Parts: sequence; structure tokens; C-alpha cells
Amino acid sequence: MPTHAFSVKVDGQTISGSGSFTVLPAQTTGLKNIGMSSPANLWDQRLSEVGANGIKSRRIYADVSASGISNRDLIEDAIAAGMTPVVSFKLPSFAPTSWTATNTWVTTAANQLQAYGVPILIACWHEPYDDMTGPQWLAMQRQVLPILNAKANLSTYCILHGWLLDNRIQDWNSFMAPDVMAMLTYFGCDSYQSGTNTAPGDKDLSTRMPTLLSWLNAQGVPNKPVVIGEFSAYTAASLTSIGETILSTPQVKYALEFNSNTGGKGEPLVPGTTRMTAFKNIKADPRAMQ
Repeated sequence: MPTHAFSVKVDGQTISGSGSFTVLPAQTTGLKNIGMSSPANLWDQRLSEVGANGIKSRRIYADVSASGISNRDLIEDAIAAGMTPVVSFKLPSFAPTSWTATNTWVTTAANQLQAYGVPILIACWHEPYDDMTGPQWLAMQRQVLPILNAKANLSTYCILHGWLLDNRIQDWNSFMAPDVMAMLTYFGCDSYQSGTNTAPGDKDLSTRMPTLLSWLNAQGVPNKPVVIGEFSAYTAASLTSIGETILSTPQVKYALEFNSNTGGKGEPLVPGTTRMTAFKNIKADPRAMQ
């Protein structure tokens, strides 16, 4: 058996040496990381209702200011629970005149996240269509992404509005450019069922995924890994179709259920309902991480 030198990091300490062992090829997993979003004050209740098994990531919203990134307690809770924090943050301003200050703030935030020493997904300004133009968002990404990508434990992603894939592809296109796509570890979007709780529509992630995959192919990145940063549906049938789409699409790596508040796109999952059963089936599927 051959002798190899090794160097590993354990609890922040680097241990080096040599020994006789067989080096196996790197293994990759196609298992999906299924997670959840919930209001912070309801997280424990919602997690108990859906069951912690199979919830491998937690969606966390934050802001970045001179003191760094907010909601670090939620990030630490996720890490302690063995979940990947899937974080997005917003800034006080996206104007070019603010970049000198905000770049310093983002550097502080990146250093804070780096100190945790575990994988964290991080996005700057989710769902930007509501707040700014595509060129404004792209200019911000060109400032922020190099700072975040410099930290080995941070993986960058974006969350565009998935409904733009239905019939607003020109607007969708305005929020991406080849250089920004190349800087993102993951491409990402949200996706909610169209319509309302009382009149559900016929559009959801399962109907949008072919358009997304075709679009990625047209951008020259057909195998770009994808994060579905938020998904939900009004009906169990839609949620079941969404789940199969997530589990069967190789490019999708993370998908997080938006288990939020009554009256919005993230209608909460209610125990004993078919919607709850549909979500539990997604996270219990053998194609998902357990």
C-alpha cells in the first residue's frame, strides 16, 4: 500500500503527517438538499410540524451595514442544527456612489461568515425586479461577488423572480450577463404557483423548469448548478409536481420551501393537510439528502 502525505483541518487546527492508505477518487452526490424558510419567530413550530428529518438547509434573510451582516444568530442556529445556511442580504443603497462604503461593509460581512468555517450559500439582493433595473443589479453583483467569492466556504447564488419565465423573458434577460453568470457558484430563482389561494393558477416550478433549462443552455451553461431559493404552491397537486421536478432535475442542488404567512405566496403548510403530506414526501424521497 503506498504512503501518502496528508494535511487536514480539524476544529480549526491543521494536522499534517504521512501514512499508508488508499486514496479513493472524489465522490459527488446527486442527492438534493431540501430546506425551508419560515418567519424566525415561527421556525421551531414550523420545523416541528414538517419534521426535522430531511430539512438540510435554512433560508435566512439579512441586511449588511457597517457592522457587517445581521441575523447571525439565525445563521448560527442553522449551523448548530447541521443545516446549510442559505442567506441573502440587502444593502442600504445600490447606487454607485455608495460602493466605497458598501464594499467595505460587504467585506466585513464576508469575514464574519468566513469565521464560521462551514459551507454557506450567500446572495446579494434577492428578487431584484421589484427594486431596481437589470443593469443596476448587475453593476452591484460585479462589486459584491468578487468579495464573497474570495472566501473559500462561501458559495454565491442569485434569486431572480421565477414568474418572469412565464411571459417576461426580456425582463428576465436584463438581470443576467455572461461575466456575472461566471462569477456565480449557483444560478437561482424563486418559483410560486400562479393565481391565488382561492383561485390557483396553472404555472409553477414544474411548468417553468423547461424554460429555465432551455435558457441556461442558450447562455452556454447547460449544466450550471441551480438553487431554488424559495418555492411554494397553493395545492397539493402542484406541490407534488414541483417536488418531482426538483428531485428529477440534475441541475437543481438546493430547493427551499417558503413556509411563511397566511395570505401570501408562502401559505403555511398545515398539519394534516394534503399539502403538508406532499412536502413531507419531497423531503423523505430517497433522492433527497437525509
